[in-house]
Amino acid sequence: MSADTPSATDDGSRVSAHFWHPSLKTSAPVTFEAALAIDNNADKKGKDTALAYLQALTSSRSIFISKLDSSAANTDAELDTAASAYLSLLLGLVNDYAPASNPAELDHKTDSRLQALLGSGPRRVSTSDKLAVVSQQMQGNAPMRHAVHFQWRDVLQTQGPSSTFDTVYEMASVLVSVAVWKQRRAVYLCQGSKTGTNSEAAIKAYSLLRCAGGRYQLSKDKCTPLLANVCLSLDCNAQVLQGHMQLALADAQSITVLRAIQKGNAPSLVASLAHDTANMYQAAAQAFKPVASSSGLGSKAGKYAEWKLLVFQGYMFAFTGLGHLSSHEAGKAVKCAGESTSLCQAAAKAAAVFDKSAPASLAGDHQYFDAAFAESTASVYNKVCMVITLLCFCCVSVCCGIAGSQSSC
Repeated sequence: MSADTPSATDDGSRVSAHFWHPSLKTSAPVTFEAALAIDNNADKKGKDTALAYLQALTSSRSIFISKLDSSAANTDAELDTAASAYLSLLLGLVNDYAPASNPAELDHKTDSRLQALLGSGPRRVSTSDKLAVVSQQMQGNAPMRHAVHFQWRDVLQTQGPSSTFDTVYEMASVLVSVAVWKQRRAVYLCQGSKTGTNSEAAIKAYSLLRCAGGRYQLSKDKCTPLLANVCLSLDCNAQVLQGHMQLALADAQSITVLRAIQKGNAPSLVASLAHDTANMYQAAAQAFKPVASSSGLGSKAGKYAEWKLLVFQGYMFAFTGLGHLSSHEAGKAVKCAGESTSLCQAAAKAAAVFDKSAPASLAGDHQYFDAAFAESTASVYNKVCMVITLLCFCCVSVCCGIAGSQSSC
């Protein structure tokens, strides 16, 4: 287990976390049997096989969409299973596979488009990673790739529908919707409790957020190259997906920082983790800027990243100050404590900007997270000031004692 992975042992610590969570993606229904016509010249076996494939596509899509419901009854494992089943079937409309392992099984009078359908339909990718089905080479050269119309609601950069005749767009949308679902489940587990989140829930949220980051990256690396200059959806934009991947990973890392603080880890370790987390939020903020500039649209996710950057820079300076204090470097400790306090004030303003950015959000959603941050930085500042005051008092006492002894002499 790596140093930044939360321990599987519940140590009783509780953290007040806050995560980014876009709205759930929704989609218009699709009936593949109606969208794709089967060649009338095909024999009965060919027609039956093709029809079974199209019905399986429609059924698996309906099951997947139903699993996107935000109900707590659904688990991430159920969602991954449904997504994997659907994506493995969709590959038959994206990659132009060889029609069959035994060409003699096919009626050679069958239309070439139907041959592609027959050869790829029944195939499923065998893999231990439920969504690694997409990680194989995406060719995008199947004749049926642009035969079906798909529509999804964009949620990452803009709010509204986007649509196109492209199965790769459908696959990218599925991956993004899975990532968003996992982020929202992490929120469900960790936010809104005045007493904080227990270790078990925090560890689960950490795993969900890491997986969400992986889904964004998979969509960016495998799908968006085939959608360049084809799809206008910003949910399929490489820069937007890069930013959201960084946000998901940064939010996961933030759990590690908060747990390290609660467990009383060494200030140097907390400062190092906070520094890494701040860098991840900074990378996310930078990824969103070109998109916001080119599209003329502000990015709420970008505002979130800028806010969290200030928060974890504040944590970094606070615990760096504690480290200096333990090393008897009072001057450096005072400087770091002061910087932490300034960052806390700047973060409060950035949080207000984030809340006002469209779509507006409530400050109450992160009130416990804000309170924990303010309390932590104030505690460090007060501790540094108290130690400095004691040092000054001791110095004055020693000086007075020396002066008194010299006077009596």
